[in-house]
Amino acid sequence: MRTNNILRIALILILTIPLLLPGTGLLAQSKVHIIFRIDDFGIDNAEFYQGLFAVLKQKNIRMTLAVVPFKQGNEDTLALTSKQREILQSGIDMGVVEMAMHGATHRNNNTELAPSEYISRPMEKQYQELRRGKSELERVFHKEVNIFVPPWNTYDENTLWALEKAGFKIISGALYGAPAVNNGIRYLPYSTTLDDINRVLQTIPAVLNEGKVVVVLLHGYDFVENKSFYYQPQWDRYMKSVSFSFERFATLVEDIERYKNCEICSFGDIDRNKYDHVFLESNRVPSYILPVPILLNAKDNGYYPVERSKSSDKLHYVYYPIILVVCVMLFGFFIAFMFHMFMDKREIILGKLNYTLLALVFISLFVLLFKGGSIYMLIKFFLSGILLLQIYKSYQVMKLPKKSAR
Repeated sequence: MRTNNILRIALILILTIPLLLPGTGLLAQSKVHIIFRIDDFGIDNAEFYQGLFAVLKQKNIRMTLAVVPFKQGNEDTLALTSKQREILQSGIDMGVVEMAMHGATHRNNNTELAPSEYISRPMEKQYQELRRGKSELERVFHKEVNIFVPPWNTYDENTLWALEKAGFKIISGALYGAPAVNNGIRYLPYSTTLDDINRVLQTIPAVLNEGKVVVVLLHGYDFVENKSFYYQPQWDRYMKSVSFSFERFATLVEDIERYKNCEICSFGDIDRNKYDHVFLESNRVPSYILPVPILLNAKDNGYYPVERSKSSDKLHYVYYPIILVVCVMLFGFFIAFMFHMFMDKREIILGKLNYTLLALVFISLFVLLFKGGSIYMLIKFFLSGILLLQIYKSYQVMKLPKKSAR
């Protein structure tokens, strides 16, 4: 009897323990979701996608296709020709395409700053274009479009409010530099590129049970099969370095499928609810105009949620800004010393100028080291004005007549 009880307990343990191990059974966590996003359908070579769709069908995976609905400069005409529509419809019918909207015209309306179709444009104007593009794609292809991919991965807060009003659910832009607001929009930015995906795959075994998301950004010009379409003088240098082919992409898919806890999916296949504005803000670090030393840098792993240690956060958020402030202040005092020594010892900085304005100059130089969204832009404009005032005041002091020699 005792032997039978021992055998029963042993059998229960043998059957139960595997269920409790990480990555299996009852305690299994989410898989690593890998999403391929390819931009610019509609302004790219349509024939190229026929070959790509064939590979996707062969490997039984879906890819998110970011479609430009209107021609540049002519919103009255759908950007897609009958041939383009036919090819895209074939991809939808094959079950290999998840459609997203890639701007309205992919036109750069922000020539003064970073390329963007949306930055600094009125919210109502953005809403009208977004609603019209969404309605047109849904009318032509009879599929709901609730994913938005901004051209150049740039947008502003007005874009996010316009997207919610137009009925979009997800925006896939960039992880760094883009704003986030507290509304119904969810954020699934790209986290790596086709050139860097192999480095990311090397880290996957260590994060298999941690519910990571990898969004891979692709373009048609990343493939050798599309070289002829982009073989122009302005593309020559880049296209010579392109080596990714359909065959190599198929091999990449096979490599991913070897990981049992990884799956290639689309945006619609994952639970988007947790990817709100708080999630986006907590998974990126401030970027600087000046390069961040490797020791101080919060490393980008090519997936999110990101992994950063407390020591790494302290280095990046605390120590590096302090170093920048100290360096800027030392530089300022050096300039002041040079003025004092070589401008006839007139008290240009230390006497005539206001100490408060001088402190604001140091702060403005520090703030200008950051790249940021609309709030940073307002601070930059304000402090830049103070900086110009300081320069003008210095110029006025320098124009004072020299003291007569005694």
